[in-house]
Amino acid sequence: MKSIVFYISDHGFGHASRSLALIENIIDIDKEVKIIIKTGEKQLEFCRAYLSKLNFDDIYYEIKKNDVGLILEKNSLKVDKKKLKYEVENWINNWDYYIYQEEYFYKENKIDLIISDITPQAFIIGKKLGIKTLAISNFTWYEMYADLFGSSNVIEKLREAYDLADEVFIYPLSEPKNLPFKKYKNIGFVARKSNRWLVQKIREKYLGNFYKRIIFISVGRSVNLGEEIHIKSDDNFYIYTEGLNLKGENTYRLPIDTINIQNYIAASDLLITKAGWSSVSEAVVSQVPLLVIDRQEVIEDRTTINKLLELGIADIINDSTLFNLGNINFDEFIGGLKEPYFVNSFKNDSYNIAKEILKMR
Repeated sequence: MKSIVFYISDHGFGHASRSLALIENIIDIDKEVKIIIKTGEKQLEFCRAYLSKLNFDDIYYEIKKNDVGLILEKNSLKVDKKKLKYEVENWINNWDYYIYQEEYFYKENKIDLIISDITPQAFIIGKKLGIKTLAISNFTWYEMYADLFGSSNVIEKLREAYDLADEVFIYPLSEPKNLPFKKYKNIGFVARKSNRWLVQKIREKYLGNFYKRIIFISVGRSVNLGEEIHIKSDDNFYIYTEGLNLKGENTYRLPIDTINIQNYIAASDLLITKAGWSSVSEAVVSQVPLLVIDRQEVIEDRTTINKLLELGIADIINDSTLFNLGNINFDEFIGGLKEPYFVNSFKNDSYNIAKEILKMR
C-alpha cells in the first residue's frame, strides 16, 4: 500500500480543488492507496464533502494551518500589504514548531510520498526525514511575497525551503523562470471532472424563452466584495458565488456548500473571474471563454492573465467594469474568445499526472 500525504494551501479553495482532481484519479487508479490530507478547517470540510462521493475508506483528514496566502483590504481585491507582511513574517518565524509537530506524525505513520501545493514547510520535513517530496503548482509563495515586499532574510527562507523539493511539476499558465526551482517538469491542465448530464440539466434549467446564455461570475471564496452589483434585465442569466452581491431578477447565487462548481462553469457561455488558476483551468478544459479581472498587483495573476491573452481565450476587465456588468455587450467578447478553442484542444491531464505520481518511489 502506498501512503501519500497532501499538504494543501489554506488560501481560498483553488489549491484544494486541483488537489481533489488528482486525488480522485489516484484513487481511481489504485484502490490500495492511502491518502492523508492536511489543510485549513474550511478547506478540509470542502475536501471531505467532495471525496465522500467516492465511498473510499482510506482517506484521513487533519486540520493544519499551512500558510498565510494573501490578505485583502475590506471589500476589495487589493492586497493589505502592511497586515500581510506582519502575518507572513510571523508565519515563517514559527516554522520550527510546525515542523516539530509534523515530525511526531511521521514517527507514528509510515509515509511514502509528500505532495505539497504549495506549502514550503513540507519540503523541509521531507528532507529531514528522508521522505520523497513533490511540489506541484503554478506559483510559490516565494516569488509572490518577494514581488510584494522585496527580498529579505525572512523571504529567503521560502526559497531555501522550496529548493529542497525532490520533484517539481509546473502547471500551464505559469512562468517557470520566476519560480525558485532549478529542475521541473511541465504538466498539463488539472480540473475536477464535470458531469455531462448535470451540465445539460443546468443549461435546461436556466435557458429558454427568456435567456440565451449563462454568465458565471466568481471571485473566489477568499474575496468578499460587499458593494451591490445591479444587473439589468437582459437576455443573460447570471450565476454567481460567495463574495459577490448581485441584484436582479436574472441572477442566482450558488449556495455556499456547492461542491461541484465545475459543472456550472462547464454549463456557462462565459466565465468572469479573478485569475485564480483552478477556476481558469476548469473553464479552459471545458472550452469556456473568460473575462478575467485585471489584478496587476499580484504576480500570479499577472502571469496567468498574460498567458491567457497569448492564447486568445480571455480578455480583461477592471474593478469598475465588474461593478457595471449591465453595460457590457457580451456578444463582443464571446464569439472572438471562443474561436481559439476550435483549433486548440486543452485536455484535462489529471489522470496522466495521477499515474506519474503513483510511479514515484
